[in-house]
Amino acid sequence: RLFEQRMQLCGQVAAYKKEHHLDIFVPAREVEILEWVKENALEEFADYDLEFFNTLLNLSRNYQQSIVGEVP
Repeated sequence: RLFEQRMQLCGQVAAYKKEHHLDIFVPAREVEILEWVKENALEEFADYDLEFFNTLLNLSRNYQQSIVGEVP
């Protein structure tokens, strides 16, 4: 359920980005997010946390691109 709620929010973000002519993919922002995850992860889970968030960011980006009509 939480994942689906997040994806719904991604849809709202995509609509905002489309309306304001903003890029869906902002590499520097994703680096910031992954750095934050790395800094805040428990050591034993750090690699898994990074993989999870990287996958989540990819899915979110792909969904946003589908909404604005870009090819993922």
